[in-house]
Amino acid sequence: MRKNCLVDFHTHILPKMDDGARDVQTSVEMLKALYDQGVTHCVLTPHYMNDSESVEHFIDRRERSYEILKEACKGQIVPEIALGAEVHLNKEMSNDDLKPLCMGNSNIIMLEFPSSKFQYWMIDEIEHIAFEQNIDIMFAHVDRLLDYFTPSQLEQVFGFEDFIYQLNNISLRSMKKRLAFYHYYSKDMPIVLGSDSHDIKHRAPDFSKSMRRIKWFPYGNRIKRSVEATSEILLKEIFG
Repeated sequence: MRKNCLVDFHTHILPKMDDGARDVQTSVEMLKALYDQGVTHCVLTPHYMNDSESVEHFIDRRERSYEILKEACKGQIVPEIALGAEVHLNKEMSNDDLKPLCMGNSNIIMLEFPSSKFQYWMIDEIEHIAFEQNIDIMFAHVDRLLDYFTPSQLEQVFGFEDFIYQLNNISLRSMKKRLAFYHYYSKDMPIVLGSDSHDIKHRAPDFSKSMRRIKWFPYGNRIKRSVEATSEILLKEIFG
């Protein structure tokens, strides 16, 4: 058993669920690659869009895909797996029961902002999900928001107390992204990492250098400790 736990919180590994793994062989290769890179636990987060299908239909598809993956993983050495979803933020989605989309055994849901201009209904929906449905929020790949939200809009996104902020590993390579993120970083901000991997070639798992790249952030050791501490807490909630 590995002494240290490393968690990939954002993947598109489940076969034929979205624009990720096209077949179960690719899924197994992705999981094995993550394990070889030191990842011990992996959350499977296929895209969910409420304007395309119901929560019930998505959960049924996800379960069938997961059963195929479990069978294919027998005898393979891969990270421990939990099911989740990358939930696309949409108008009035808070009217649906979103708890079945939470990660593993936890009360944590991963929300993805639309890749468009910031609109105030987004904040309303987030608050309804968090405070009316009593769900803990993890924002997906917040590093992308740095490209198309204004500073005042980003302050709103990063201003939520106790929300979890997921960074894509690839963002750690960019000095521009590192400096921009640090502008909004606060000392007690919960941060986790995700590969956002979709395949084994073009958007392949990449965890082998991520933790080392964090030191290139301003106050990188502080951010590294945040990633480790947050991951340890969430590990118990999701996989416990």
